[in-house]
Amino acid sequence: MRKRTRLAKDIIDLMLNVLPDLNENIFYRYIKHFVEDKDINKTQLRCLLYLNNYGVDNMSTLCSKLNVEKGSITSLVDDLTKKGYVLRQRDEVDKRRYSLIITDPGKELTEKFQVEYTGYLINKLERLTAKQDREIQDAIKKLRLLLK
Repeated sequence: MRKRTRLAKDIIDLMLNVLPDLNENIFYRYIKHFVEDKDINKTQLRCLLYLNNYGVDNMSTLCSKLNVEKGSITSLVDDLTKKGYVLRQRDEVDKRRYSLIITDPGKELTEKFQVEYTGYLINKLERLTAKQDREIQDAIKKLRLLLK
């Protein structure tokens, strides 16, 4: 029982401290750098990345995944639509709902980001040993099991 209590506390620390730092220092900092000379902002890029990698069946799902208020998502999607990165497709069954489809220019932008970001991460990961690489991969697999 004590092991599980300690593990639970470690997971809480991971969620409240480690993951936000990791996200801020490794992911958001690079996004900020990437969008400096682009016609989109950080949240718009995150939206495109999510759409390109996972797709969404509605805007509510996107709000949840991006941690954005419903009131903000409409203007975010409007901007991406005007810039030609996203299309809205009305749901044939429920006319109030829209699916979001990333366009070819949106895909090109996200793929460019992912190639550059992958190179950036590889450079950061060079500091680790092969054993540490495996340990991180194992930890990620175990964390994914918790989500099931």
